[in-house]
Amino acid sequence: MEYIGRLDALDRQMLDEIKRNPGLHIRGVIRPFFAERAEFPLRRRIDRLIAKGYIRVEKDGALRKLFITEKQG
Repeated sequence: MEYIGRLDALDRQMLDEIKRNPGLHIRGVIRPFFAERAEFPLRRRIDRLIAKGYIRVEKDGALRKLFITEKQG
């Protein structure tokens, strides 16, 4: 699914989960959605939210910790 720039309900749910649990690893954010969607598209959504500036990433060895930035849609 390609989207132009607006956040949809799934994007907002993922952002809310990161906001409630700062420093959560990517898998922790996307795991609740595995019943509805495949892992790769969910990871791609996270990457797009990072690229758009909604999420900040900190490396923790091989894992990436996610944090909300000031930009909120």
